[in-house]
Amino acid sequence: MTGNPKPPSFLKASGWLMTATTLGGAFMFLVQVVAVGWLNDDQYGLMNALFQTLNLAMIPALGLQTVFAQQSASDSTPLQKSLTSLTAKNVLSAITSIWILAAFTLLITQNLLASQLKSPSTWPLWLTLTAALPQLWLPVWMGILQGQQKFFWLGNATIANGFGRFCAASILVGVCGFGVSGAVGAALIGFCGALGLCWWRVEKSASGDGEGFSWGEWLKRIMPLTLGLGSSTFFSGV
Repeated sequence: MTGNPKPPSFLKASGWLMTATTLGGAFMFLVQVVAVGWLNDDQYGLMNALFQTLNLAMIPALGLQTVFAQQSASDSTPLQKSLTSLTAKNVLSAITSIWILAAFTLLITQNLLASQLKSPSTWPLWLTLTAALPQLWLPVWMGILQGQQKFFWLGNATIANGFGRFCAASILVGVCGFGVSGAVGAALIGFCGALGLCWWRVEKSASGDGEGFSWGEWLKRIMPLTLGLGSSTFFSGV
């Protein structure tokens, strides 16, 4: 028998994603348990401040997974798949460009920020910025994976993010004693693990010759989601 495999039922897929989200969240909670056990009060406060920075940095990308899931789900021809690939390429390039600008800004202000945050070094700041890049890339690949109805791997990516972070935190913070740098480095490892899994399982296609993609039209689709989701994230995080 040929053809694409039959997609899972709604109840089966939603049940698996709920389970995966719960497991991922549980591992994230265990990271806090590790931090409480091995960091002093000042280190723990700095860690949470840097994690909150990551949460706020995610606001511009909150609508990415939904938009890419919708676009990928509607792909029925090679041309449409090519457009989705082209869109992902342009969005990822834009995210990277903004990240480079943020890195240049941090290079100039790193000593001042470290002093204000009472960080013993600038390493936690740079690790936080480094973790932000795969964090911002991740919704693009998760959205495409969701649109392709590969829910099993989408759930595994969610679990990998939490489990990878917990294992890395246990080693870097609990065993190696790297403190806040270890905790933020664990977040980086979790994001990279989930990103790598998504990239591996996504069905890729050529990005085409650059025709058909419009930043104006694409921004019209994502801005309402970003503003709606971002406002609640911002006010809950300040």
